[in-house]
Amino acid sequence: MRGIDVTLIERMTSNFNTYHRICGSAVSRKGVRHLRLKDNEIQNRIGLLRLRWPGGITTDIRVRGYIIDRPVLIARLREEVSDSGGEIVTGSVTEVSQDENGCTAVLSDGREFHADYLIGADGAFSVVRKKIFGTEPGSIIKVAESYIDSPPDGNLIFKIGEKYRGLYSWSFPCGSGRTVGTSADLKSEVAGSPLCRCTPTGAVDELINGRAILIGDAGGLANHVSYGGLRTAFESAFEAASAIDKGDLNQYQNWWSNSVKSSMGFGDLHDLVVSMTDYDYSEFSSRMNHRSLYLNGLDSVIHNPKYFRYYIGCLQALRFGW
Repeated sequence: MRGIDVTLIERMTSNFNTYHRICGSAVSRKGVRHLRLKDNEIQNRIGLLRLRWPGGITTDIRVRGYIIDRPVLIARLREEVSDSGGEIVTGSVTEVSQDENGCTAVLSDGREFHADYLIGADGAFSVVRKKIFGTEPGSIIKVAESYIDSPPDGNLIFKIGEKYRGLYSWSFPCGSGRTVGTSADLKSEVAGSPLCRCTPTGAVDELINGRAILIGDAGGLANHVSYGGLRTAFESAFEAASAIDKGDLNQYQNWWSNSVKSSMGFGDLHDLVVSMTDYDYSEFSSRMNHRSLYLNGLDSVIHNPKYFRYYIGCLQALRFGW
């Protein structure tokens, strides 16, 4: 975005680091291809994704990804904005509006900022989304997570079952320990001292309105099955910047609408798993004992054809949902 003046407004409250660490922080290698990750931004390298199903089936899938250090990465990106001539503003946006001349953001202390374009990267409870778009994501899921002292490895471990109502419990490597978590409704089952945050899923219908754009959690872009939001946050930021650079915001909306990441298959699978029993999960996963992602899918479709559409959604979530 050479030649474009950028103003970055961020609250930077005292709980900034804590908030950004309440996240599994797992992202596939493809999910960070635009970022040029530095070594100090990578906490762990991931080589295996393990799904534990009711009935004793365990599915191991070879993957390539990372556990990133979000606060460190954000600090580097903020520094790059400053070094390239951008303005960094600390403050909380309380009002936003737009007219034919552009967009206006008003901070809690009364300061006003005007711009040709406004990118809402302000999370699950986005002020930009509420004030300009007037929409809400399909759902907002509250999760609880804590850090525990446990030897890390390169495995992302998911436990799936009826009691999670479409979510799961997880155990991810995190530096020299692990993070564990699940739905906030089951917070008492999370070891350590869990903290909570909200994840929106089910993207809003329109990601552009006039000269305003929604990216990441502000647009509800987290995957509807995996609840992973880092990849779509990074990719939507890149695509939004590209659309502004070319002066065509429709390019951004078209990117999302035509992306496999916006597939209705994720919503179909989500609607199914919310009501699945442990018996259903056991049947669904009965052939998922291969280390090959595609062989799991093929074997499952042959033996349980009634779940065909949902196996496709599961395959896509494993490939594109993180």
